[in-house]
Amino acid sequence: MNGPFYPYAHKKQRPYPYPSVRISGQARSRPFTSLVAGSQFLRLHPRCGYIRRAIAKDPSAAVELDPSALPGGADTFKKAARYYYGANYEITARNAAALRCAAAFLDMQHRADLARRVDEFHVQAALRVLPSAVTVLRSCEALLPASEELGVVWRAADAVALRICNEALFPTRTPPGWWTTELAALSTASFEKVVTALRCRLADPKVLGNAASAYAELALAEVLADPRDREDRRALVESVVGVLPSAADAPIPAALLCRLLHSAVTTQASARTCRDLELRVAAVLEQATAGDLLGVALYGAGERVRNTDTVRRVIAAFVEWHAAASTESGRSQRWASLSGGRAAEVDLGAMEKVARTVDELVAELATEESLAISKFVSVAGAVPKEARGSSNRSRFLI
Repeated sequence: MNGPFYPYAHKKQRPYPYPSVRISGQARSRPFTSLVAGSQFLRLHPRCGYIRRAIAKDPSAAVELDPSALPGGADTFKKAARYYYGANYEITARNAAALRCAAAFLDMQHRADLARRVDEFHVQAALRVLPSAVTVLRSCEALLPASEELGVVWRAADAVALRICNEALFPTRTPPGWWTTELAALSTASFEKVVTALRCRLADPKVLGNAASAYAELALAEVLADPRDREDRRALVESVVGVLPSAADAPIPAALLCRLLHSAVTTQASARTCRDLELRVAAVLEQATAGDLLGVALYGAGERVRNTDTVRRVIAAFVEWHAAASTESGRSQRWASLSGGRAAEVDLGAMEKVARTVDELVAELATEESLAISKFVSVAGAVPKEARGSSNRSRFLI
């Protein structure tokens, strides 16, 4: 069932405008409740729980009903009301979530249950393929908190996560990573729900990392291309960094993290966001190149080197982490020798890799005439002499 869904395709469609609605309390005992919509009188079945409860509060007074207050607005109210008159209209991935929320809001006790029809459409069509599942999830963003309370958001997020896992294992299109571009339509809040759903489904860390990296790449391209003011770009960077999974959950390339860090610094993101990215880069620093670190040090989109303090903090965090890991590894090895077990190994070559990368970076910084010598020395000396091994080019350059 992949085509349009028509709840009452066999019945004739009737015009049914709804500019604004006034409910007459005196009509509550009649077979139908009279409504005044503009200059027209309309009738709605008394089994509408929302209207019945509104009239019960004060039977002697008219009750105002603002259709725009419903999830999805007046247009969704019109469609939901027309449904109970047997009108013909199309349920799509774009309006299904709004109709589901409107059905719950109106609480229509009717044999032709709109909520059930929409749920069937979700199961049989909308949530069975990734693009339409993403469309449903995106449509829920304007329906909060109703869509979240009804569970529509989480069903859509879980469907997106399931389709991503399926595409990672059994691609249905070429290129295999086509699904990553679908994520660009989601807000950071919706993407965070997809990440949570992927974790709940115990998705492979590589799949989670690919999804997070693709979403961050798309957001980063938007930050660089969009001429919005700094406040908007800063908010986007902070929100994207806030939903990235931890390094333990999903590997994210060092080059991408360096570009995100550069964007965070240039947009003057919060200290918490910058520090988070610094620690993320430090955790995978052995994978970074001198060009990646030089990109962090550049000022804005120009070629002048300014942000050397950020690079120094990243290197210092790596050195501190490596020293702590080496100490813990020594303790584990001593305990393993006593217990007969096997200790976890630490990559002792990571420090030498980082030292060589820092040497290459320092060689590039040495050509920057406007860079203060103190800034240059702080980066060159960030890696301790005893940890350098055979790489000691920075000392020569100093």
